[in-house]
Amino acid sequence: MVNYKNNIFKHLLLIIFIIMTVQRVYAKSENNKKIIIFDANLHSLRCRQRSRMMDGSRVCPLKFASYRETLLFQKKDNCEVIGPFSYDCISRL
Repeated sequence: MVNYKNNIFKHLLLIIFIIMTVQRVYAKSENNKKIIIFDANLHSLRCRQRSRMMDGSRVCPLKFASYRETLLFQKKDNCEVIGPFSYDCISRL
């Protein structure tokens, strides 16, 4: 019985560690002219994707880009890659 509880505790710590680790994320701007680099954890991104404005309307979700797409974007003349920025938010609840 002790091994079972210890095993659950290890899995819980692993899940918390995965959620709280910082990952590099590439997102496109609203007009697709820029790619913004964020260092964010999964919890912050989840809060951002599901958030609402003060009047109840939805926030425009982030449009993610791949690393390869970011490299191709840098080669274009009129496109800009900015960042990395630290993105860490806390939900209101």
